[in-house]
Amino acid sequence: MIKSLTTKTVFAALVLLALLQLSGCASEPNPALNLGGIDLEEAFKGQISRVRQILGGINSMDAAEKAKPELEQVSMSIDDLIFNSQKLTPDGQTALSILALKEASDMEDLIRQVNSSPVIYRAIGETMEEILTKIKQLI
Repeated sequence: MIKSLTTKTVFAALVLLALLQLSGCASEPNPALNLGGIDLEEAFKGQISRVRQILGGINSMDAAEKAKPELEQVSMSIDDLIFNSQKLTPDGQTALSILALKEASDMEDLIRQVNSSPVIYRAIGETMEEILTKIKQLI
């Protein structure tokens, strides 16, 4: 009975660890996303975090216009990720695709929020759509 319980506990722990790894909750970097010493996962997540930070500071048309060059810089950084993603192994490309799929959904939510203000959308909507399109290229 104890041996069976211990085996079940170990199995449950292994399943939980695997789920954490797949969900991205585990903090170990994915070696398949390392390209010449550059962690593309970290770079990608950093750019998405930057978009969220930029959008968090927008509360007026003026702020949106000032944010546009920063969002354009993020867009160019994603171009670099797209270029470098082609150099990854098939496993790395799959891992980046899964990561991009998760972030694309969040980015669509952010765009819906931007769309809710026509004034802000006029200032940055096109750039946000461009970023989303590039994220989808990674899928």
